This record gives sequence, structure tokens and C-alpha cells, in this order.
Amino acid sequence: MEMTNAKRPAIAELPRAPKVLIVEDDLTQEPIWSYILGKVDPRLAYDWVTSESAAEQMIERSTAENRHYDLIISDIFLAGIETGLDLWSRYHSQLHGKIILASGLEYIDVLTNMGKDRGTTPAYLRKPLVPHECIETIYGMLCLR
Repeated sequence: MEMTNAKRPAIAELPRAPKVLIVEDDLTQEPIWSYILGKVDPRLAYDWVTSESAAEQMIERSTAENRHYDLIISDIFLAGIETGLDLWSRYHSQLHGKIILASGLEYIDVLTNMGKDRGTTPAYLRKPLVPHECIETIYGMLCLR
């Protein structure tokens, strides 16, 4: 069941709009992510990159400018040689777990591919994306910030 913004505690009470980084090499996914993020909070701003290396640059830049991302959502399979699992492995501690992985893989397959990091599990959204599940997961993660 999808909660409407009116039924939720307001993210708008926070001092600034949430900022999200989407790491996804399939640009056809942008309209669905835009819809989902707009439903979470119409003020939400997001950046979009297509590779793990570009995501690292954006994270480092935002950290240097003290404009941290409130959440990162990453596909697992990305352009380039690094994956969303690599991104999660490098940054989940620094970002206090504020990374959601998304993929068509079964969650157990994601855990199997995590290797040494298996002791800490990421939030996960299965593709094809189900908007109400995404909205609730993202909303919950942002409320914990």
C-alpha cells in the first residue's frame, strides 16, 4: 500500500531538500526514477551518473563541498569495470549505510557476490522496479538521515 505524502511525517521539516545520487547506466530508467523521487519529496534533488568512477568523483566532490548526499541509489552492473557492489563496499561505512543497490538479480545472488562484505547487507530494490516499494524504501532511508 502506497502512503501519500499527506500521511507521512514531513521530510519537508528538514532544513534542506534531500539530495540523492543515482548511479545507473541505463538512461531509459531516468523517467521512472524521476517519478519515484518526486513522490518521495517534490523538493528532492538528484544527480545522475552512469559509472562507479563518476559516482566516486561526485561523492568526493560533495564531501569536499560539505554538501553530502543523503542517499545513493546504484545499479549493480554499470558502465566501466567497477560495479555498484564496488561502490557500496568503498562507501557504505562512510555514508552510514545510505546506499541502496538495485538490480534484476535475486537478493541471495547479490549477497553471494558481496564476498568479504557479506556481514553487512545493503538495502536492495529488485528490478523491474515497483514504484510503491521504491518510494517506501527511499522514504524510510531518508527519514533515518
